[in-house]
Amino acid sequence: MTGYLNVLEYFVGDWLETIERKRSRCDYKRAVEVLMKYFKAAEEVDWDKAERFLNNIGEREGVGQATVMK
Repeated sequence: MTGYLNVLEYFVGDWLETIERKRSRCDYKRAVEVLMKYFKAAEEVDWDKAERFLNNIGEREGVGQATVMK
C-alpha cells in the first residue's frame, strides 16, 4: 500500500505489554521514547540511519555506551 507508514507511537504500547519483565519493559519504553524523538515511523529507519543513531545517541541523551548497547 503506497503512502502507508507504521507510526511508532501507534503500536509501541501494545508491544510493551508483551514484555513480561517489568524492568525490561521500563528499559525498552525509555529506549523507544528516545527513538521516537528522532524517528516517527518505522520506515524512516534503515541500516545506515540506525548505525548513525546508535553511534551518536549516547552523547545526545547523556547515557553511557553500555546503556546504548543494551
